[in-house]
Amino acid sequence: MTSPTPCPHLRFPFPAPSGAPLSLGDDWEQVRQAGDLVQVTLPGGQVAWLTTTHAAALAAFRHPDLTRGDADGIPPFPMLGPLILARDGDEHRRIRRLVAGEFTPTRLARYRPRIAQLADELLDAMVATGGPVDLTEAYGFALPLTIIGEMLGVPDAERAQFHAWSDGLLVGAEHAEEAWPSVMAMIDYTKGLIAQRRREPADDLATALATALGAADTGVTDDDAALLAVGIIVGGWETTAAAIATGTYRLLTTTHEGRSTYRWLVDHPEAAPGVVEELLRLLPSTYNATALPRRAAVDIQLGDVTIKAGELIIPGHDIANRDPAVFPDPYQFDPERPNARDHLTFGQGAHVCLGAHLGRLELQIMVAALTSRLPCLRLACDPEEISWDTSVLIRRPREMPVTWDDYE
Repeated sequence: MTSPTPCPHLRFPFPAPSGAPLSLGDDWEQVRQAGDLVQVTLPGGQVAWLTTTHAAALAAFRHPDLTRGDADGIPPFPMLGPLILARDGDEHRRIRRLVAGEFTPTRLARYRPRIAQLADELLDAMVATGGPVDLTEAYGFALPLTIIGEMLGVPDAERAQFHAWSDGLLVGAEHAEEAWPSVMAMIDYTKGLIAQRRREPADDLATALATALGAADTGVTDDDAALLAVGIIVGGWETTAAAIATGTYRLLTTTHEGRSTYRWLVDHPEAAPGVVEELLRLLPSTYNATALPRRAAVDIQLGDVTIKAGELIIPGHDIANRDPAVFPDPYQFDPERPNARDHLTFGQGAHVCLGAHLGRLELQIMVAALTSRLPCLRLACDPEEISWDTSVLIRRPREMPVTWDDYE
């Protein structure tokens, strides 16, 4: 099949609707009506295929001839350069394999007590203030950054720097030059940390990387390992931090069975894992509402469409998560949805999120601890008064003031 002429009016990214910070907007649903894959024009003038259904996005994620590296840094997406998220093939697999075993559910289970302990400590600190408290900073950012820092062996006093470096990296490609100082600073830091662990081993990921690099057959350099550590730091806390803030916002501003969804969850604590999956399904993770773009290495067939070699394709996972063919009444937040885990938020295929199990574990513990400790949590302002951060691609509130009437 010959690729159709692109429609010039379909310009991507689609504007986020004002007054509805967690909505995709009407453009996405209209685009879905045009087919499983539609062509859009990107800010730099490039034309790309955009998937609009679950089946098309899943096929794009899994196709071995859709590569990330050749599609890196195309506006409006960030320039990730040598990070693992922009690597492909055997090189990608060799680097990822260095720490893949550390991110299995079995291996991560050892962190459960520490995550629960830290959640309790952060809630103790919140309660001690008497409220209101900025949930984004006091809880959303604090826990995931601490956990990923401890996993890697980053000293506590140095973790705050990663907050600034990560924000510096997670900007659109139009600001790529501004991002590189952050990238280089993180590379230099992590290389130094790995070198230190060669001399002074510890029970952390930096030591695991140093040990793996000592094997003669890895084919991975110190720079590659440092870049992997950078990717783990950036991917291992920013999205989870945003998800706890936006997820709590969603729970407090939606209803289920005649009460706030948050209050429903207080009364049904066993539902926390399913609620987390539904939050992951419905919370737009970025302002682009898509995964990173890919480029076809050869002509490929996706459904009824031929993607020609060299053409771009963007998996639209957020609209895929709202596909009525997979999720009945897809725009409804349903904390009891039986197949919520079928979402594509973590991607699929070779580039499936390395930290997916860790993110799930942290969110489940954090949501359960919050609803147990602060059953009467509420926003300390009107929802429309919350300011949303547009300086980075990840969708999150700048601040989310909360308070409570009592606690347990």
